[in-house]
Amino acid sequence: MSGLNNFTGMMPELGGLMLPFMITDRDQAYEVYDGPIGQEAAAEFENFDLKVLGFPENGFREITNNRGPIVEPKDLEGLRMRTNNSEALNDMFALLKANPQQIPVAELYTALETGVVDAQDHPITIVQSFKFYEVQKYLSLTNHSYAALVLAMNGKKFASLPEDQQEIIMKAAKVAVDYERQLSKDSEASMIADLEKEGMVVNSDVDRQAFQEAVKPVWKTFTDKYGDTLVNKVQAVTTK
Repeated sequence: MSGLNNFTGMMPELGGLMLPFMITDRDQAYEVYDGPIGQEAAAEFENFDLKVLGFPENGFREITNNRGPIVEPKDLEGLRMRTNNSEALNDMFALLKANPQQIPVAELYTALETGVVDAQDHPITIVQSFKFYEVQKYLSLTNHSYAALVLAMNGKKFASLPEDQQEIIMKAAKVAVDYERQLSKDSEASMIADLEKEGMVVNSDVDRQAFQEAVKPVWKTFTDKYGDTLVNKVQAVTTK
């Protein structure tokens, strides 16, 4: 199991599932990943001998930093922002006049502690488990990108199994994904409370509509490069 973003080097078009501020809530995310769009995405993995069993989650990515709450796009200006390998997220932070820098997550705590970067974005569970609250003051619940996980197994191994065993695996995976998602959702409030106890200032007053408008050039850059088929399908879900 790994984050979907870790596969975009092989399948960059799947970055259309992670465009900033496009998927705005879990209901939209589940409809995207559990429906035809998710099935099409899963089929792409078969080209790399991977059988996707389902799409668990890490939740939504949020922004932490040491300067202040992130309420509107201008609040990102000048922040030295650690990013992952997501092309779209790097483009977003650059567009909003932050200074994105790709740093391995294993080195991120030290980079924040020493001031190499001022800010980072991860789901709440990562903020807590990596103890970023020790080196970051502000947590803003931007929900700017849904962080799907990919649960997969060796494709040849799956294909070699009898059909009844394949069905058992797929049914068990569905139960596991549903359970993990519910656990992820239910634990967020307690994790946020724990982060506040550790001294973080949590801000939920984020103008997401302003952000969504501001990042639309990132969407266009992506579709110009990789085509708009996937993005149009996602938007058909998120705008209905």
